[in-house]
Amino acid sequence: MWTATTPMGIGLDDDCNDWNLQLIDEAVVGECTVKDTRWTQGCAPRMCNLTAHLYCVEQGL
Repeated sequence: MWTATTPMGIGLDDDCNDWNLQLIDEAVVGECTVKDTRWTQGCAPRMCNLTAHLYCVEQGL
C-alpha cells in the first residue's frame, strides 16, 4: 500500500509527485498484513505506474 510515511508518521517526498502518476518515480510502500511499524514503510519502494492501495496519514497542525 502507498503511504509515503515513516513509522514515526513523518511524511516523505517519495510520493509519486504528490500522488500524480509519474512513470519513472517510486514511492514508499508499507506492508498491509502486519501490525507493527512495517505497515508504513515495510517494503521496497514501488514504481508509481503500478497499483496499490493508498493510505492517507493525517498530521496534526
